[in-house]
Amino acid sequence: MDSQDRNHGKRSRHWIRVRRVLTLALATAAVGLACVPLPDAPDPPPITEDGTPGPDAPNIVFVLLDDLDETATPYWDAMPATKALVADTGRSFTESFSPTPICCPARASILTGQYGHNTGVLTNGGEQGGWETFTEGGGEDRAVSVHLQQRGYRTMFVGKYLNGYEEVPTHVPPGWSEWYGAADNLAYTGYGYRLNENGTLVQYGTQPEDYITDVIAEKTVDFIERSEADDDRWAVLHTPGHTPACMTHVAGDAAFVGDTLFMPDGGSARADFPGGDARTLYKSIQRVLSLPAETRMFMCHDYGPNGREIQWETTVGEERAHNIHVRDGISEDEFVKMRETRDATLDMPKLIIPSLQVNMRAGKLPPKDKDGKVFLKVPVNGL
Repeated sequence: MDSQDRNHGKRSRHWIRVRRVLTLALATAAVGLACVPLPDAPDPPPITEDGTPGPDAPNIVFVLLDDLDETATPYWDAMPATKALVADTGRSFTESFSPTPICCPARASILTGQYGHNTGVLTNGGEQGGWETFTEGGGEDRAVSVHLQQRGYRTMFVGKYLNGYEEVPTHVPPGWSEWYGAADNLAYTGYGYRLNENGTLVQYGTQPEDYITDVIAEKTVDFIERSEADDDRWAVLHTPGHTPACMTHVAGDAAFVGDTLFMPDGGSARADFPGGDARTLYKSIQRVLSLPAETRMFMCHDYGPNGREIQWETTVGEERAHNIHVRDGISEDEFVKMRETRDATLDMPKLIIPSLQVNMRAGKLPPKDKDGKVFLKVPVNGL
């Protein structure tokens, strides 16, 4: 969504799968889904002899937006960019219906492909509704995520789950490789909510970057990019924080981290350059450290702390265990306080002036002067 549309997507969830990978994101109150076969429906995804998806098996992204009654809420008028990208290029079901068009029953049907009288979920709570009824009836064990994961898909859920789930906020349902479920009803407001992130409750605040629609989008894109990287293909991750332009390049089991991390005894890059931000840097580093532990990491810089020999290669596992700035157990707020305090004491890098003149030319030296010589200029009265 563009900025115009984001404000109208406050309740969203997602499913996504990237080559043997599925990601799912769902929204807060459920929209009805009719199971109607298409007249030109494709053949089932090819399955290999070992029961896993073949190379032509599809990636799946499922986005659910809730409480969008077409009569009461002219949602396409409010989201023209989304309409152009999704509705206008896809297929609309104008004669479909939802047998139980309220939150929990509809979501239970989406997760299992069954009617409410089969799932046992006929309303949002009580003996005939809610998460507890769904679970006691075996709904979680037969959810689509379980079947897809058994077939080799990597699965991810982010957003609102089922009504009543807030009573068990650290529970992670079966079938999900990664889980980011809303753990309380503040998710409806967009701010101040908690997410169950793979069994750990994470509190979000009231800053613009905490807006739940954007958080859902970021986690979804991150999952896709990491899945692509794990698929023995090239992937480029945007990892700002040192500067807004920093990137990490992943090729198979190798990651070239740019200006994010140093060797474990060196910590992390500074975040006080123009456009830099310590909190953004922490989040970028966490994206890199979410790669498999055995991923080899190649450094952009090494300063040989305490006089040791220059090094350039480590692993994600080593960084998570030993990095002096961002090892496991160091919170975002602790990192930001450390990074901002430390940056305030640092001088301008000694080689910043000549390096900028080369970096801005993508590694090439400045052009020769009329005498055929190349110069790197250093101002004597400007810095």
